[in-house]
Amino acid sequence: MTLLNRSAAAAPRPALQLVITGDRLEPAGPTPLAADPALALALISQDAVDLLLSAEIGRVRVCGADRCALRFPDRSPARNRRWCSMSRCGNRTKVRLLQARSRQSGPTTRH
Repeated sequence: MTLLNRSAAAAPRPALQLVITGDRLEPAGPTPLAADPALALALISQDAVDLLLSAEIGRVRVCGADRCALRFPDRSPARNRRWCSMSRCGNRTKVRLLQARSRQSGPTTRH
């Protein structure tokens, strides 16, 4: 905890800036602080502190794929998301399970 707090205090959080794209307000591009690894770590630590103190912490899940330990906020309406991303882990897991079932049932022959 001390290391996280010390890292979060290492750099001031950059002021958010806005741009108008079409008819929408969006955040401006990346901050120049992220070019320095120590300052980038400070920004990540600040985000971690914000998350740990927010109500969102109850929605953080660990990806259910065998080869992934990514944490992600489950913002699904039913709060039952299993993978960090369908394209990254969900589809891969489904393919592996299908292949495993196919191997168990053996080859099929057609007449």
